[in-house]
Amino acid sequence: MSSVTYPQIKPGDDPIDQIVVLEDTDKDGKADKSTVFASDLQIPTAVIPADGGCYVANSTEILFLKDTNGDLKADERQVVLSGFGTEDTHHLVHTFRHGPDGQMHFNQSIYIHSHIETPWGLRRLMGGGVWEFRPETRKLEIIAKGLINPWGYEFDRWGQSFATDGAGSEGINYIFPGAVFATSGCQTHRQGPEPRPAQTVRPGDHRGRTLPG
Repeated sequence: MSSVTYPQIKPGDDPIDQIVVLEDTDKDGKADKSTVFASDLQIPTAVIPADGGCYVANSTEILFLKDTNGDLKADERQVVLSGFGTEDTHHLVHTFRHGPDGQMHFNQSIYIHSHIETPWGLRRLMGGGVWEFRPETRKLEIIAKGLINPWGYEFDRWGQSFATDGAGSEGINYIFPGAVFATSGCQTHRQGPEPRPAQTVRPGDHRGRTLPG
């Protein structure tokens, strides 16, 4: 990815950023050929190969780009998701990863407010967090909320996922469905499942209770 626009989008300027394919044609371990795969992009922050093409984070949207004739230039372009926030170009959606469940995972940082229309309804993330996306059904969900600027995301051999926060100074964070970090809105707890209303427990009822937070 190449961005001359970053970090400031100027009103009226045309999108001019690119994705470039580098090739080593003589097998000496050094790239000696470059081809512009896609242009007219605006601060691309992530790219991942999938489904015969690639998905690209392009500021407010996620694109699917595909080369259909083998010339290493994208001739198919589709907006897959749109509505991601751009309040701070340092915090745009980023860090695409394939999960062991076949879904695509990616991060968003704290100064971004996203409102995305999907076939499954509106999805909102008002700050940092981790998304998961299933391309074939266009299903988008929030896995975790919080963190400040989580640019690192990885899975271990058991399928557990972890994020590193570039601004939180808290090292490696364990990510799991429903996790909420203290940096998510008005949350006061460090990490845990989404708060649920308290349940009334009658005398003699030995079932566990769910408490707020």
